[in-house]
Amino acid sequence: MAAVAREPTPAPSDSTKPSPAVVPSEPEASALPALSRDRLAGRHTLGSRDARIRVVLFTDYQCPDCARVEQQVEQALARPNVAVVVKHFPLCKDCNSGMPMSMHPDACRRAQLAEAAGQLGGDDAFTKAHRALFAVQPTATADPIEAVVKATGIDRAALTEAMARPEVIDAVKADVADAIALGVTFTPMVFVNGHEWKWYLVGGTLAQLVERVGSLADAPVAPPEAVAKLVDDWRVAPRIEALAAPTTLGRELVSSDGMPANAPEVRVWIDARLQGARVVDTALRQLIADGVPMRVRVFQFPATDQCNPGSGFKGGDGRSCLSSAAAVAAGMIGGDEAFRAMHAWLIAQGTNVDMAAILKEAADLKLDAARFQAAFSTGEALARVREEADVLNHATKATMVPTVVVNGRIIPRWSHPGAETAAIVRAVIERAARDSD
Repeated sequence: MAAVAREPTPAPSDSTKPSPAVVPSEPEASALPALSRDRLAGRHTLGSRDARIRVVLFTDYQCPDCARVEQQVEQALARPNVAVVVKHFPLCKDCNSGMPMSMHPDACRRAQLAEAAGQLGGDDAFTKAHRALFAVQPTATADPIEAVVKATGIDRAALTEAMARPEVIDAVKADVADAIALGVTFTPMVFVNGHEWKWYLVGGTLAQLVERVGSLADAPVAPPEAVAKLVDDWRVAPRIEALAAPTTLGRELVSSDGMPANAPEVRVWIDARLQGARVVDTALRQLIADGVPMRVRVFQFPATDQCNPGSGFKGGDGRSCLSSAAAVAAGMIGGDEAFRAMHAWLIAQGTNVDMAAILKEAADLKLDAARFQAAFSTGEALARVREEADVLNHATKATMVPTVVVNGRIIPRWSHPGAETAAIVRAVIERAARDSD
């Protein structure tokens, strides 16, 4: 779940979760397309394969949240007619093509270890390996192979040899591919008869979802694939009134004159120096060019505590302050058009920006040089930057930069290896427009 300065990260923040709900809402039937194959099928089952309630767990053996959820999984298994299917989603780029970096560097090897135990000893050996790997997770110096050897009785040499087999590695990668297709971006991700447990958005407990699904007469559903799932995550996210309230802060990316009354309002808190800024800005401009009705307002959010202490960031690059102040100063002096021009230039420059380059761009935009420099020297521009950033800081803790908000709800995940950002944002905006009708 990530890159420097909280660009899209696989881990949700507890501070963004609303009060726990009893159970997560279900996707609409229209968001449940028939799958080309059962992406929730697994090779190893904890409990009876004939159980009527099937819990599918995408997990990572180095993930602390997974270890905590494992306690609820065990409680679910103690109930009648419940089985758990375990699938791998290591947050490690060695086997997970969706990870830009390895958050858990040994997670792929541990997944292969569990898979090897299962292939050598069946479901019973896999179950013992699965539990042993979580048992040793808190001990950094523990040897996971030795733990599995002790738990399963499988010879260490045989286990080590099996871990390197192509079929074992391919099995782990197949689980990762299923997860990406379903919109999984972090662990644990849990489904009960196809219904996702959205613990990271709406709370509740696994036992509550198992109880509710167990009382339904309906057959298991096919969960939505990536884009539909990410839209549903947005729909069940809490509406934060402070992020939808009328404001004079920020600037429109394009004029909203003539927009229909139900055009969704998109607000973006951005740091032009981050790679994600270009991704989101490009996606929004593509949708604008395609004629998608929406109002887009841009706020500054430098990813550093040097000028954005309320963000909780530690360190960061002070040039983010400079970049954000340049966008604000251009708008203060030259209005919307000057802001848009400076904003576009800053996005294009990314990290390749300094004061000399900013002053040259301001001159090219024919901004009054004395007033532009005064906006920096007096601190007026940075004060405005902080004011814009604090709108978000006072409402919630930013877990992604840029943070994209549609009609007061944060898009929990605008970046995913299984879908383009423009497709995700478009789907959310279209859903928001329908909800407003």
